[in-house]
Amino acid sequence: MQVIISVTLCLTILISYCSASSSSSSRQNFSVIDLHHNKYQLLNDVEFLYQFPVKNPFTNDYHQPRGLLFLAHGCSHSATDWFPRSMNCTKCLGLPVEQTIVKEALNQKLIVLVITSVNRFNKCWSYSDVNRVAMVINHMYNTVIPSTIYGTISTLSLPLYLLGASSGGRFIGMFAKSVAAFSSSSSSSSSSSSSSSVLSSKGMSAVKISASLVVPIASMVVQISMIPDLSDVPPSLFIVMERDIRMYSNIQKQLVNWKSNSGASSSVGINPRPYSVYRTSSIPISPGYFHEHTRSAYHYEASKNKQISLSDSQTIHEALLNANFIASDTFLLIEDPRESDWRSIVTKAVPHLIAEANAPVKITGGLYDTLVADASPISELMNLAWNMHEITDQYLPETFEWLLRASNSKQDSIDKLGNDASKSLDVF
Repeated sequence: MQVIISVTLCLTILISYCSASSSSSSRQNFSVIDLHHNKYQLLNDVEFLYQFPVKNPFTNDYHQPRGLLFLAHGCSHSATDWFPRSMNCTKCLGLPVEQTIVKEALNQKLIVLVITSVNRFNKCWSYSDVNRVAMVINHMYNTVIPSTIYGTISTLSLPLYLLGASSGGRFIGMFAKSVAAFSSSSSSSSSSSSSSSVLSSKGMSAVKISASLVVPIASMVVQISMIPDLSDVPPSLFIVMERDIRMYSNIQKQLVNWKSNSGASSSVGINPRPYSVYRTSSIPISPGYFHEHTRSAYHYEASKNKQISLSDSQTIHEALLNANFIASDTFLLIEDPRESDWRSIVTKAVPHLIAEANAPVKITGGLYDTLVADASPISELMNLAWNMHEITDQYLPETFEWLLRASNSKQDSIDKLGNDASKSLDVF
């Protein structure tokens, strides 16, 4: 019993049940944040984009940044999905949820960095990406930030944060472990170094990186994924979707086991790294659903023609309702959009929004959604509403508050955030 009490004091795991109404009410006005100030670059064939939090877009006056945030996409995606198509990035797609996350990061005065995985077949992340990502992050700290902010801050004082979804969530766990393994091997005696490219780790491999990061990883957010082994992983927030019961259960068990194992050897009063879980909820496809989500993503004047109008949003809602794709009482989807033929219904309802899969898209063109999975705003929002496996912007301000607070490793701060963020809170 004493061990159980000590363990409970050592680590609190927060489970937040996020409601759709709360998510909607937390949406902010991003009209002053323009994502067209990004920079597209290639470094040793590594594709990446970044943007600084701009105070005045006409004078390139920047906010003093609070840190650097690396965003890792999921399978079937790329760095170019996070920013809108523009003269700066003609390859960019600008999906709504990804752009909303970028806007909130900039709103929090974080420098945003996105990198494309090396695998362009299924576009998932792998061990091969660890050194590539480390190289770009070090390039940002050593070259890009000093040349942009012009020495007004100490570059190395800026914390490094990570956020990854699906394959990207698992990758940032692998990346963090690789960084920790390098630091551990560097600080130990210069004993025989292995020529192996992989360093052994419990339940998960850590790649042997060629150089350490110039700054440590402060904290991270893992969406719709889990990290098999939490040892040497910085404070992490796991975001799980309502319908993914298996992953939710597995993460619960993992964190309870981690708490027991770490707490048994910890002294009472010493706070271990905090780990928390937020659980999102299915979202009703209300008459304004598609309009609200694209409005928050494409609010700035240069992107307003990407918005789905309220009228078109209502038309899509009515078509899905009449075709029995959404429930008449709750407006929730009745079946998985990845398995249903909703595309034929939407195409018939709003043909002026739909384009052929390979149709050329003008940089200044309108929405012209292809409805192709992983490349379509409407498709992404359908998956978000179903709430099984999709990148999410639910509870975004709370997520960033957790990310910034957790880096201080102050458990009382995390406990307070959990109580503030949700009326329904389970404490382990």
